[in-house]
Amino acid sequence: MSDAVCVKCGSRKDGAFAPCAACGLDPAEHRALQAKSLLLSAAHASPAELAEAERRLKAGQPVAYAPERLAALEEELRTQQTPLLQPAKRGLPPIVWLPVVVAAAVVSAILYAFFSH
Repeated sequence: MSDAVCVKCGSRKDGAFAPCAACGLDPAEHRALQAKSLLLSAAHASPAELAEAERRLKAGQPVAYAPERLAALEEELRTQQTPLLQPAKRGLPPIVWLPVVVAAAVVSAILYAFFSH
C-alpha cells in the first residue's frame, strides 16, 4: 500500500519515512525532509491532496507546504524521544529497568545452581 508521496520526485511509497525506490531520496537525512514527507502522507493529507502533490512533483512543479504546519512538525520531530528513553507514566524509563532485570536473572541463576546440587 502506497500511503505517501516522495517530496523530490512524486513517486508513491510505503510510509513517510521510507526511502524512495524511484529516486533514492531518504527523508532520514534531514528533519525538514521528514516534516515534508509527513505532510505528503496519508496521516496528514487526503487522497486527493496526495494525488495532486504526486501530479505536481512529477510535472516538476513545486508543492506548497503550510509554513505553520511544517514548523510544528519539525518541532515535534525535534523533541520526539525514543520509547526506551521516554519516562513512563509513573516511575522510571523502561531502559533503567533493563539492568535490574538482568541482575535479577543472574542472581536467580546463581541461586538455582547453588541450591540444585
